[in-house]
Amino acid sequence: MNAALKEWVKLRQEVAANTRLRVGIWAILLIVIFYGLLLQADRVSEEINAYNNQATRLEKILAIQNQEGWQTILEQEKKTTETLQTFLWQADTLGIAQASLQRALNDLLTNLKFRNIRLKFGVAKPLEGAQNVWQVQAQINAHYRKGDEVRLLHDLAAHPNKLVVDRLELHSRGPRMLLQVSAYFKGLEP
Repeated sequence: MNAALKEWVKLRQEVAANTRLRVGIWAILLIVIFYGLLLQADRVSEEINAYNNQATRLEKILAIQNQEGWQTILEQEKKTTETLQTFLWQADTLGIAQASLQRALNDLLTNLKFRNIRLKFGVAKPLEGAQNVWQVQAQINAHYRKGDEVRLLHDLAAHPNKLVVDRLELHSRGPRMLLQVSAYFKGLEP
């Protein structure tokens, strides 16, 4: 006999002679089988949940598809998009976008007679979720007279191309103003 067969016979004799060993082997086998069943149940449960989610999504899509008035909704969406496009600044490149914003802010600040103006530009970055739209941020640090900050906010809100005030800090010492604004530029179509 070969060695493996001898070991197998020896193991069978040991299991037949020792009751605790037999009970332990059966317990281990039952635990492994039970664990396998639990894993299978989890997998089946995940598949059922995924199927139910897809079925619910399909029902919603079919319900929306069967609704009337899609042409009206599409026309309203186009009008809204055109309206929003008019608020965007126009620039061919990011550099021109920064220069346009700098010129506009300098004009606003000098008309209101702010002093010791320091403009600092943040990173110009593409706007996530919008094709060919960039966000350009600028930070203004300047001395002001009381009331000038309100006029500046009014002029920013009334500007033909929209400027969004991200942050405004007024410090009584000086008095100094720290203002962070964002402008959104539409670039050339690719």
